[in-house]
Amino acid sequence: MTHEESTSNSPKYVGFWARMLAFVVDSIAAVLLLTPLSLGSGSLLVDDLSNPGALQDALIASLPGALLESLIIAALFIGFWIYFAATPGKLLVHSYIVDAKTLKRAKTSQLVIRYLGYFVSMLTFGLGFIWIGIDSRKQSLHDKLASTVVVYDKPVDE
Repeated sequence: MTHEESTSNSPKYVGFWARMLAFVVDSIAAVLLLTPLSLGSGSLLVDDLSNPGALQDALIASLPGALLESLIIAALFIGFWIYFAATPGKLLVHSYIVDAKTLKRAKTSQLVIRYLGYFVSMLTFGLGFIWIGIDSRKQSLHDKLASTVVVYDKPVDE
């Protein structure tokens, strides 16, 4: 059965490799978008490595820029998920994030939990992402935390 043939009773879940491709596309887009901001916010280059406080000072000086970049990425991902039910990478592979129970658009609160769940998935040495390849519904750890799934069918608005 192709994803075009799936019905709301039997959704076609998006597997590991398609989601990995979407992630790579989104990561490249984020780097391209944030590079000008990163270049303007200073760098971690330390001129005098013999000065023990130089690295610490450089790290502290870079915190506002890093925080701003993190907030921009979070806003972009969650914004795309709210308005399109997908990031550009997911749209490229024709996949959408939906509520796991109803298969309708996920709520904003679910999408925020899903985004924060990315960090939990990373903290488990990536096992939260690898789980996609094992799970029958292709849910990652962050999907399970947010009660979402990634499917090939566009969500229905409630």
